[in-house]
Amino acid sequence: AANLAAASAWIAARPDLLSWTPPRAGLLAMIRYSLDVPSLELSNLLATEYGVMLAPGSAFGLEHHLRIGLGQDPPVFRAGLAAASRCFNRLAASGT
Repeated sequence: AANLAAASAWIAARPDLLSWTPPRAGLLAMIRYSLDVPSLELSNLLATEYGVMLAPGSAFGLEHHLRIGLGQDPPVFRAGLAAASRCFNRLAASGT
């Protein structure tokens, strides 16, 4: 519940960049993003430069989406959201 609330607030704070339908059951959801970057490239960037593991939506037939899992320890989850924010902010500032 804590991670669902954190993810909801994180996405709501970026309405021009992110959207989602929160999971009704389970721990997985898809986040839609509005950057001109393929999801595999973004997923790799998040993993290699920011230490954040979000699966590329292209693996599920949903380009410009990332799959997020909500089952992590809450402090680790919040740190991941903060790191992802740095990535998204950098890409948005560059006009990507």
